[in-house]
Amino acid sequence: MEVGGYQVQYSPDEAFTDADELIARTLNQTSYRRENLPVATTAHLRVRSSSGTGEGSIHSAWSRHVTGMTMAPPPSVSTAGWRGLTVAPEVRCAPYDADDYPYPQSVENDIVRELGGIYSPYTCESFDSTRETDIEHIVARSEAHDSGLCGADSATRARFARDPLNLTLASPALNRFQKSDHDAAAWLPEENRCWFAQTVVDVRLRYGLTIDPAEAESLDRILAGCQSTAISCDLSRPRPATEPPPVQAFPNCNAMREAGWTRGVNRDGGTYQEAWDEAERQTYALNTARDGDGDGHACE
Repeated sequence: MEVGGYQVQYSPDEAFTDADELIARTLNQTSYRRENLPVATTAHLRVRSSSGTGEGSIHSAWSRHVTGMTMAPPPSVSTAGWRGLTVAPEVRCAPYDADDYPYPQSVENDIVRELGGIYSPYTCESFDSTRETDIEHIVARSEAHDSGLCGADSATRARFARDPLNLTLASPALNRFQKSDHDAAAWLPEENRCWFAQTVVDVRLRYGLTIDPAEAESLDRILAGCQSTAISCDLSRPRPATEPPPVQAFPNCNAMREAGWTRGVNRDGGTYQEAWDEAERQTYALNTARDGDGDGHACE
């Protein structure tokens, strides 16, 4: 058979059951480019030589297919701007590891000094001590990673993780199970939304982070109606009484945390507000099997 060209076939599955149409190429065309494919999906390609055209054409067997992963463009490809930020989709250009964004527990004391008390601007809820709060990153570390810090050096990542501009306090339940790593398109605080929105912008500007269109739209709606971006909380309001999580035996640590014992339970109490101490001691007594290292704290 005299080879006159070749054919290329693309498929999202290895068996080529959902193969795209054949792309014919002549011998002097040595490359094939396929655009507008979904990001981060597997693509399979195979080729075969051909001779002739139409019903009289003859083809060789298909080659062994090659497999690759489609990639997203880097954030810098977007030139659209919003409040000095580049608007672009999030891109995870390197795997995320929380250990790449370390911060010392001592920053909690700095947050308290900055706030002027132990409370959360998200809810204006006050606390008796920092044992009842979590250190909260306003722009989550994983969010920052996908907005440009995935390409930053270790010093920049560490500086971001402990930057007071991006740190506040929140209850463990809010930090871990409500806000978590959500951006402003998926979660907004009950209180001080103007402060929150402006802080997100300021943090992203400081570290050259991009912002995706949905978050920019959400923040723009908030900032358009703001008279002030300062924190405002009436801490003179009496703190609402809260019942402790259930006192019971739990099948595992995840179940205990989801029930509200987010930091596990201590044999002597003292992990949460004082009013919960007795419930915490009782819960520990029912879950001593969860204290694997015998240090008096289950599911820490």
